[in-house]
Amino acid sequence: VALPVVKDFTSKVRERAIGEDVIKAVAPGQQVVKIVHDVLVDLLGGPGEPEGLSLEGEPPVAILMAGLQGSGKTTTAAKLARRIQKTEKKRVLLAS
Repeated sequence: VALPVVKDFTSKVRERAIGEDVIKAVAPGQQVVKIVHDVLVDLLGGPGEPEGLSLEGEPPVAILMAGLQGSGKTTTAAKLARRIQKTEKKRVLLAS
């Protein structure tokens, strides 16, 4: 992740954590987890329905999947390929 993104993320978490009212029913650690979650959701596009997958463009269309080892990239790619085959009626070539 780019350093400016990390700095922005940490500053937003710090701002929200400092300004947050203490809730006695919730452990402080859980409040921090909630704040981090909320800031990540905002950073990644906010709550709501995700935008649909756009396969517009000059074929072949490439989709890059990135993540840590064991995080499910191959499984997700296979599920995505199957969904595209069924819903879009398109041929799919999957390389992992």
